[in-house]
Amino acid sequence: MNSGKLVSSDITVNLLKNRLLEDPKAFYLLDGFPRNKENMDVLKKICKNLVNIVELIYIETSDETMMERLTKRAGEAEVKREDDKEDVQKNRIEVFKKESLPVVEMMEKKKLLCRLDGNKTAEEVYEQCDQHMKEKCMGKYKVHEKPAEVEAHAEAHPNAEAHPNAEAHPNAEAHQAEVEAAA
Repeated sequence: MNSGKLVSSDITVNLLKNRLLEDPKAFYLLDGFPRNKENMDVLKKICKNLVNIVELIYIETSDETMMERLTKRAGEAEVKREDDKEDVQKNRIEVFKKESLPVVEMMEKKKLLCRLDGNKTAEEVYEQCDQHMKEKCMGKYKVHEKPAEVEAHAEAHPNAEAHPNAEAHPNAEAHQAEVEAAA
């Protein structure tokens, strides 16, 4: 992860499966997952009928905006992280283009894609996502974060890695998947 590479699919999917089994009727919004075709394949293999992907929410953000946010985060951080280096940040964006955009394109072909404008402020992106989720989930969606927490998350994770704990983080800079656990 420090080099800008992704967490292994097996680790991420097994953590996800454990969470899904805790509440198999729940509706989940996953930050940055599935991130690549391998994630999709491993998800199908390990979770079988436990997961039904109903939509991928792609928060489309320009390279320039991502680099500005990453640079700002790195500059404001009290503790410098290995992945705050500019070359790692640029690599993270390239990995996203190479591995994640094909998933976005695949979901678009299946008509399971929602594009949101990630170049807006964190609050505006949150509002777009919140509104879409309320419409799409027809009352099954509950907000687990307040907008101020979303702003803090956006600053801390401007190009968020996969969050295997499957908590709702509606302001990832890359993309997010909305997953409904099968009843």
